[in-house]
Amino acid sequence: MSEPTQAPQGDTAGQAATPTPDAVHAGLRQVGEAVDIAIEAVNAGSLIDLAGLEERVASLCEDIKALSAADGRTLEATLLDLVGRLDRLSETLARRRDDLLQRPAATAPQDATAAYRKPQP
Repeated sequence: MSEPTQAPQGDTAGQAATPTPDAVHAGLRQVGEAVDIAIEAVNAGSLIDLAGLEERVASLCEDIKALSAADGRTLEATLLDLVGRLDRLSETLARRRDDLLQRPAATAPQDATAAYRKPQP
């Protein structure tokens, strides 16, 4: 295991008060890419840090609610894609948890040591 991988938070500085469909679409794609990175990290045995992910998704949902119904509908496919990616992340985390629970107790100290080891350059 290596250092935790942190999901990108997205830059909210300088965003307009009224979101545009393009900005929300870009935010949804960015979160989707971060979720893909998290899935790869979990599959590689790395720890991940999802701090801020829930808040970022909630913020994007608020932005979608601020759009007109027509503009919001243009985001449907991207939003459904993100939901699918989040579902895959949930399944990946559940599999990893199950794998760790099935390991013999004798490996727990090595897992803990690896989790807190500084990465080698």
